[in-house]
Amino acid sequence: MRDLIRYIKSFTKKQERVEDTVETEEDNLEFSSGVMKISWEASTGDFVVDFDISDAEDESSHTLALLLYYLEKGELNRYILKSLKYRSKDLENEFYAKVLLNWTTLDNVDMESESEEPIVSPSQVFSLKR
Repeated sequence: MRDLIRYIKSFTKKQERVEDTVETEEDNLEFSSGVMKISWEASTGDFVVDFDISDAEDESSHTLALLLYYLEKGELNRYILKSLKYRSKDLENEFYAKVLLNWTTLDNVDMESESEEPIVSPSQVFSLKR
């Protein structure tokens, strides 16, 4: 009986690995020019941005440059958030909501620092006398 239970557990784990592999292969087959991956470590705040580039032609470099530009400008936020929401839906806690809350908090801190008085007045920079 124990052997049967072990076999079933082993078979189930193998099936999960096969499904994960198939899903990963499908993702890679859909887009073949390259992959940009961001990995992070929560306890230290360290992160790594990694690229796997399969297509080094001019068209690929132009497309990647455009994606990086839109990423910098925030134009890809809704796509990134949609993906995050989809991938985090099976988590036990409200991970997606926490990410949004923390992101909003960071954005508000950024806005507060911009509203402060300048360190140097224009008259000091341009030697203006009244």
